[in-house]
Amino acid sequence: VTTIDLQMIITACPYSRSRVDVYQMLNAAFRVAKQQDVISKNPAECLISPRHRKVSGMPLTLAEQKAFFKSIENEECKNDYLFYLFSGVRRSELLTINVASLDYENNLIYVHGTKTENAERAIPFTDILKSIISEMTPDENGYFFTHSADWYTKNFKKYSQNHCLRELRKSFITRSGENGVDIKAIQRWVGHADYQTTANIYFKAQDEFLKSNAKKLNDYQTARRYGRRYLTQFFDTIFRFLRLSQEKKSIKKPQNLRNFAVLVGVTGFEPMASWSRTTQNVRKINKNREATQF
Repeated sequence: VTTIDLQMIITACPYSRSRVDVYQMLNAAFRVAKQQDVISKNPAECLISPRHRKVSGMPLTLAEQKAFFKSIENEECKNDYLFYLFSGVRRSELLTINVASLDYENNLIYVHGTKTENAERAIPFTDILKSIISEMTPDENGYFFTHSADWYTKNFKKYSQNHCLRELRKSFITRSGENGVDIKAIQRWVGHADYQTTANIYFKAQDEFLKSNAKKLNDYQTARRYGRRYLTQFFDTIFRFLRLSQEKKSIKKPQNLRNFAVLVGVTGFEPMASWSRTTQNVRKINKNREATQF
């Protein structure tokens, strides 16, 4: 066996993750063989190490989520996938949910996970999860999800070609975050060991969510920029009118509020309006007093 033979074996693997695994196994096997004097030369020493770049999947957008709901509407596995989406549990954890896991009194579901130290946890037993469970029948052992983990993964592709099953879990985290749920609470519910895993890896903000928040930012900045100007204009008009009221004896005190209200409507809170224009407006009000009675 030559180095070229081994390299061809590695190259023939269709996936980068598989190429890394085969490379590591060949290296380990031939290294032990040389140590045991089974072979005099290790052909795996000169192999080119393959690289695997982990691609982090994206959660479903709102449009994709609606399309997914529609695609499973009449499927037998509908409630299985809906529970997975609305609970945020891992695939392996889904299979552990049974009748004993449900706490209706405290509105909690007890999840028995093993992946991290926070995997053993309680998650909210929300109304939608109660509705889903109510439509399901447990088996003789009390378990609700009876298919294998691999079956759920492979079957999911029938309903969402551009996503994989674990991205329903990411969608749960993203939807929760978009609707104002605290990221620390989400971390506890999904069983992540640390905050950064939830915040940096899973919480993928969607374009539509970013756009809506960009609009909020724009509205806030616009209001802050122009709100001060309009407030200045408003008080500027008040001070002008009060000053004019003192100078013009023809304006009676009972008429001040009425005159000011009409003056505001006429001037439009323009601080740059000339004093003569303001005076003309008030004179006009006095001449048409009957028409401005409230």
